[in-house]
Amino acid sequence: MASADKTVPSDRSYRVVVTREDAGFRTDLLAGSDYVLSSYRFYGGSVPATNAVISWPTLGEFIVQFDNGESVSCSWDPSGYRKVLWLRK
Repeated sequence: MASADKTVPSDRSYRVVVTREDAGFRTDLLAGSDYVLSSYRFYGGSVPATNAVISWPTLGEFIVQFDNGESVSCSWDPSGYRKVLWLRK
């Protein structure tokens, strides 16, 4: 559905990938192109989304906006990755 990449000055790269799974959606935060740091899944509901847009203003925070009005935000401490917080609206 959507993906976005971000590279930091230390040449580390990160990726956010949003995919559709059966009747739901999955958002992955990756280090590099394939190491999953954290993931969030949810049921699509009676009005499933057909498109997603990722806004990634700072390294430690991004928002996925779905065209059905749903959104998923994620924030974390890039130095530790242990404090990942997902919020669905």
